[in-house]
Amino acid sequence: MVSMFDTNPILKYAKRILMKNKLIFLLVVVLSWSSLNAQKIPITTKSKEALTFYKKGWQHEDRLNLDEAEKMYSRAVSMDSTFALAYLRLAMVKDNYEVRRTQLKQAVKYIDQVTEGEKLWIKGRVDFYASGYDGSKEYGYFKKLAKLHPNDEMANYLFAFVNLHHGKKDTELAIHHFKKAIKLNPNFSKPYNELAYAYLENKDYDNAKRTVRNYIALLPNAVNPLDTYAEIFMRSGEYKKSIKNYKKVLKIDSQFPWALIGITANMNFLGKHKKGRLFLERLNESGLSDYEYRHKWRAQVTSYLDEGDLDGAINVLEAQKQESTSGRNKREPIFHIYFAHLRKTRLYFENNQVVEGLKEYEQWNTYVQSNSKNESTKKRVQNLELYYLAYQAYLEKDWKLATSLLTKYETINGKIDDRSRVLKARILVRQDKLTDALIELRKIDLTNSYNQYWLAFILFKNGEHLEAKKWLDTILSTNERNDIDLALVRRKTKELITKI
Repeated sequence: MVSMFDTNPILKYAKRILMKNKLIFLLVVVLSWSSLNAQKIPITTKSKEALTFYKKGWQHEDRLNLDEAEKMYSRAVSMDSTFALAYLRLAMVKDNYEVRRTQLKQAVKYIDQVTEGEKLWIKGRVDFYASGYDGSKEYGYFKKLAKLHPNDEMANYLFAFVNLHHGKKDTELAIHHFKKAIKLNPNFSKPYNELAYAYLENKDYDNAKRTVRNYIALLPNAVNPLDTYAEIFMRSGEYKKSIKNYKKVLKIDSQFPWALIGITANMNFLGKHKKGRLFLERLNESGLSDYEYRHKWRAQVTSYLDEGDLDGAINVLEAQKQESTSGRNKREPIFHIYFAHLRKTRLYFENNQVVEGLKEYEQWNTYVQSNSKNESTKKRVQNLELYYLAYQAYLEKDWKLATSLLTKYETINGKIDDRSRVLKARILVRQDKLTDALIELRKIDLTNSYNQYWLAFILFKNGEHLEAKKWLDTILSTNERNDIDLALVRRKTKELITKI
């Protein structure tokens, strides 16, 4: 283990004195670690050289040089095969989720040898992926981590991150901890980017832009800060300025995927869908990570949906699925197949194509039961049969059967999720129970554009036109990149708002 005695010159001198009495030295090491834990998350390793490479890896990672970061973290674990935190960082610079899980398992293997702060960090990340991306446990771990190490920039960053993305969506708490992380270490670049997105969640565009300008000043030659800046303009509805800034990104890296996807999104909002999709054709697929490749497909689906062409979106999803089932996709085909089935099933039902929807669901469920290693995922998809049968009964106007099947779905699922409440509300509307329908919809996530639309629709049906218009205006002022829920309802929103 490399302790703070090896990095602090005063403590180095103390160490030479204390080595005369090993018992006293060990006692001081323990006390010093305890004192240090209150300030910074310790880094436990048996090798001084491994620690050096770890720090170099972190510097590269924070400067967005992920390939170099991976090399440094790999050197670190080659010098100390028990270096748990290095395995964690190596996992997080990998975009291949199977490889990521393998490295996380290595971190867990040596978790009993590290300090409490390191354990919380590792457990938070491991549980997020092991749970099928459920952030509830991760939230608890990172909350404890921030409390244990209140003056550590990474502890504050992680707790802020989970609040923004995986936890309770508490943007104010996220903003507080991102700002604290920056104050603790102004050269730590990650919080600047995420702080900008936290401001975006609050539609505070001025603070978002100011934060990213600081991010650009910190990393003047990097594309990600410029890309975020362009996205802020898109989100604020300044589409032409957004495209202009995305083109600045492309001057640095003509193949930067998020810039090309971002321009496509802006073109969607400008009503130039076909022209927007041409930018996706410029992407060199061989240079994309799997995550980027998935979003390239998703960008095509979103573009067709926003254009009102459900058949076009379904055709894209079928092509995505076929590429992976045929073996042509050498990345992570399981994700592509899973999401293609999921989205095709949903779009068929959205398009009132019950037979096709149920057939697609059956293929999806069969695939998951045969190929997934995650029991919670297998159970979740299997349970959806009752939901889709309820949806079928709804489309066939059998309200009693639809309600009964939906109740069974909620019971076997163990909770009432948003998809269930939306369908229940739609059933209630058909039964002229508008007040009951509104009660259901006020319980769901109303930051979601799809949910907002159905609330607005029922408010309109109930004669509450002013409140309905408020929600419809919210949808039309939302400019999310690659948001399938938004794309599904934007045209409907424009049609409905003309009736108010």
